Amino acid sequence: MCGVALALCLSACGGGGSSSGGTAQPAGFEFAPATTAQIAAVAQAIKARDLSPRNAAVAYEDSSNSTYVLRIIRHSVNGVDHYGAVTIPTVRYTTKLPVVVELDGMDDDNPPLDLARKLTGLGVQTRDAIVVMPAFRGRTLQFAGRSWTAGGDFCDGFDGAADDTMALLNVLEATEPAADVSRLLVRGGSRGGSVALLLGQRDARVRVVSAGSAPVDFYRADAAAAYGKMFQCQFFTGKTAEQSRSAMIAASALHFPMLRSVSAVYLEHGGADATVPVLNATEMNKRLLADGVKVDLVVYPGAGHDLGQVAAYRALQDSIFYAFIQP
Repeated sequence: MCGVALALCLSACGGGGSSSGGTAQPAGFEFAPATTAQIAAVAQAIKARDLSPRNAAVAYEDSSNSTYVLRIIRHSVNGVDHYGAVTIPTVRYTTKLPVVVELDGMDDDNPPLDLARKLTGLGVQTRDAIVVMPAFRGRTLQFAGRSWTAGGDFCDGFDGAADDTMALLNVLEATEPAADVSRLLVRGGSRGGSVALLLGQRDARVRVVSAGSAPVDFYRADAAAAYGKMFQCQFFTGKTAEQSRSAMIAASALHFPMLRSVSAVYLEHGGADATVPVLNATEMNKRLLADGVKVDLVVYPGAGHDLGQVAAYRALQDSIFYAFIQP
């Protein structure tokens, strides 16, 4: 669909996607073009999942910051414990607050998610919105010398991460009266950008999507060759040929339409990104435009994969945030 360059995106999903580990495919598996029926079957299976949270509880609360109260939420989905961080502004507003979901990238080494660093990066934005930071399956949250590890398979890092986020939002909707989940911004870079796009295709609460440096198609032979061990872990190990195909399609935003409830999609990419080539963004842009979605594509000439180092990108994220929180 997009050529060999698209496959190079996969090394972005971790610190060292490499072909050295090989990619042993299940017997009978082929990278045949996905049919309309196969994509529809995957979409139906995703829609049928039970993401109802159970046993929701506050595992930890910190009110030492004057701007917000931080809560670590524990809940279970299908018998597996999950965690996420939520900040609630301390200023009492007369109306409900919009919700912003921060989606982190993926590192093959699976380091802990440093919540203090995330909060520092958010700065004053924690005054004006409820911020949700899910710990995707297999990830560990760390804060103030404590840690909380989410259950589940770390390798299910895209499709599964979208499920984890939706389940955490279900908890927020059920337990936090101040949250207006009908005003939902989802944003992230690399893996986080991919998950943001998937959420815009699955969760009708999402209004705005901001996806930076996002890989958008995993169902490719060249992707398997480029990504090596992590691709094997995510899409081949323990799966039949049909399960592998379905897993790749489910993780690939390029195969699905955005929900009509999404009012705007922002795609941001570095023009010199050698990890996730810009072709990922331009192909996703074509798909969104063909589907009649309002989309804004910004390419930063000379920029690499880490857009957080680009001042213009940071300024754009601020602009998106403040436009979003306006009543």
